[in-house]
Amino acid sequence: MRIRHRQPLILRLVALALLIVGLSQCSGTTDSRSGPPNIIVFFTDDHGFADLGIAGLESDVLTPNTDELAREGTLFTHGFVTAPQCSPSRAGLLTGIYQGRFGHETNLDGPMSPELTTIAERLRTVGYRTGMAGKWHLGIDQNNADKFPGDVDKTPYSAQGQGFDEFFEGERNVFRASHQADGSKVPAGSSVRDDRFRVDAATQWGREFIRRNASRPFFLYLPYFAPHVPLEAPAADSALFGEVSNETRRTALAMLHAIDRGVGTIRAELAAQGLTQDTLIIYAGDNGAPISPRAWNGSLNTPLTGEKGMLTDGGIRVPFIAAWPGTLPAGQIYDGLTSTLDIAPTALAVAGQEIPDGLDGRNLLPILADPDLAAPRNALHWRFKTQAAIRTEDWKLITLGDGQRLLYNLREGATEGENQAEAYPEIANQLETQLADWAAGLQPPGIPANGLSNADQTFFRYHGLIP
Repeated sequence: MRIRHRQPLILRLVALALLIVGLSQCSGTTDSRSGPPNIIVFFTDDHGFADLGIAGLESDVLTPNTDELAREGTLFTHGFVTAPQCSPSRAGLLTGIYQGRFGHETNLDGPMSPELTTIAERLRTVGYRTGMAGKWHLGIDQNNADKFPGDVDKTPYSAQGQGFDEFFEGERNVFRASHQADGSKVPAGSSVRDDRFRVDAATQWGREFIRRNASRPFFLYLPYFAPHVPLEAPAADSALFGEVSNETRRTALAMLHAIDRGVGTIRAELAAQGLTQDTLIIYAGDNGAPISPRAWNGSLNTPLTGEKGMLTDGGIRVPFIAAWPGTLPAGQIYDGLTSTLDIAPTALAVAGQEIPDGLDGRNLLPILADPDLAAPRNALHWRFKTQAAIRTEDWKLITLGDGQRLLYNLREGATEGENQAEAYPEIANQLETQLADWAAGLQPPGIPANGLSNADQTFFRYHGLIP
């Protein structure tokens, strides 16, 4: 596990001391700005690993505000999500639990059970005002409506029912809301229409949420519905990429730039309210970009293998940043294994709360303040449809439902290359045993062994990983 620091040790130690002092002063419920810090989570949708300017992988990306956020904090080069698909990835982030433990492994497995406890619910009980704007994708929708014949109250499955005091829940122009994007209040759960570009509407709502709640600790979740299809962008954003000949790529870049503008707008509002140093910001994607010709959304996973829907790195390794100016060191690049599972326990630590048993993530604050204090994470695990995978620092094993095993040595390579399962059978066996032990705790238990779905065959053959 390699950590590259751009700050002297003394500055990191000072930051750690400030962190300890700050958290020791946190109280469970307070409306004073001397209380616990704010927490903001940006969560993008089908955002490829390559598409941040600071990553230095694609020259046509324009994300100056997000790049600055990374320079003021930590850029995670091995940040992973819990699933290569939207709904289960969100379930893992918001609960801090592998979603397979509660049977929510694909979009078809929703809605998320109201019996689960989200970050928002945990923070609300200790005095945080909670808000979300954008794509929820954990409620009752077209993927799971057949589970609820007749009329059913959708509120328990909505953002409102899962711990968010204020909300602007929607994907394009119609939102289930507590407030309009301009800040005006409406009856909670009313449907409102906003014809602005969907990213800009969510950003404006988030800005007004900060203004409404600047005097108290808040948790703001901004799951932008971009650059997911349908592809659309404001003309002014598209014009910035006029030299990009491919229309799909041009529109995706414009959508990513709109997200970046949202990051800048939110940060400007924090500065205007004097909250920059009172706010931890985390930025991550929900899964990799779909890149096969008929599904491409214009985003790129360079140089990773695979795409959305696959447990290769192209499906689950995403842009990932954390920054807390004035408290955590700036300019760090962290190469260790990190997961969106870590967001929930980190948020609780920021709030000065004990992390309950049962969460699968870990608190990132010690790592961010002084990585030398952190013990390495042993492994990350996944199960999705007919695939399962385990990743250690040096190795990754993917098992397929037809019995095939794909083993990759990632010690020196960026991502999956030559399958080495036959060359290193002992390592493959050891990792498969560890993976099976983990999968035994899922619902239903076990590593998939029921063949490959048509979609999985298409994905893996397209990328040359199976015959």
